Amino acid sequence: MLTLPQDWLSLTGGAVVANLVAQLDTLRRRDEAARHLTGAALDLLVHTWPREDRPPLTIDTLGKSMWRISSIHYIYLSANDDTDLSTCLKLAQSSVVTAILPRRHERLKRRLLLAALRHRAPNIWSFDAFISWRTTSATIDQEWPPGRAVSELLIAYNRRIAAAYGRGTMLVQLPADFS
Repeated sequence: MLTLPQDWLSLTGGAVVANLVAQLDTLRRRDEAARHLTGAALDLLVHTWPREDRPPLTIDTLGKSMWRISSIHYIYLSANDDTDLSTCLKLAQSSVVTAILPRRHERLKRRLLLAALRHRAPNIWSFDAFISWRTTSATIDQEWPPGRAVSELLIAYNRRIAAAYGRGTMLVQLPADFS
């Protein structure tokens, strides 16, 4: 089970999840956790985005690393997945795409995407920056106290992990008052 850093309430959402992902022992498991955390961040977006009199947003899951909300595609580009990279390149030629990149491969993949797509390049975020943006936006949109968006993100992540694998070592141990 993954454990929150002692000072998690004083950290950005991106720093919290980067710490959690780093606790996993293999690159494959770190990428799996990051994919599920990206999906959980999109769950948070759908549930907190101000909609007023419009219908709620929905997430279409298009693959293990790709989602669509309205007309925007989100894709987590795992460390060693050429199929996802190829899909991202194809989608970006005709659609709005947000690419979320693992920090350790961000510079290389950013250069590759920009060189291949030039002015059709997707929005490019490092994984931790994307999570920080989503948790900060949710906090502002919902007028939540600090830490609430991060805890909501982690609850959504635990739901995704439980649905995919059942109970396991990739779940995050949450404080009792946030579960």
